Amino acid sequence: MEIFEKLPDEINHLVSEFSSTPVVGDLSCGITQYSFWLIVSTIVLLIVLAVFKKKQTLVPKGFFVNGFEYIIEYVENDIGKGVVGENWKKHFPFLCSLFLFILINNMIGLIPGMKPGTGAIGSTAALAIFAFVYFIYYGCKAHGVIGYIKSLAPQA
Repeated sequence: MEIFEKLPDEINHLVSEFSSTPVVGDLSCGITQYSFWLIVSTIVLLIVLAVFKKKQTLVPKGFFVNGFEYIIEYVENDIGKGVVGENWKKHFPFLCSLFLFILINNMIGLIPGMKPGTGAIGSTAALAIFAFVYFIYYGCKAHGVIGYIKSLAPQA
């Protein structure tokens, strides 16, 4: 019976973790916690890319460069070639930047006291809509509108 008495407090605690409190301004016009950490993670991503570009040589040396090369090869082989297919080079910059953006956001969200920028439905929806429109556009461009619609149905 004692467990059920604590349940409302636990539920309120969990709900408060997901509520977005404003850092600057108010909820109607301001920067929320998720927006703040989205900006921070974007800055971190730009710094990581700048450091990688600076340290990049013909033969990768060091833990950071080799680790980053591994991530890029993962996106190239498993996402680019494995999912997109033969035209993967054309879409690689989009896929890699989307992957790295989501990865950095989620890694920042793992640090206690920080929230992932992708934790808000608005940023996740924006990424999903952008990716959806991107691939529909290039699918229609490659196969034509009717050919793209036909490609969505399984062939008998």
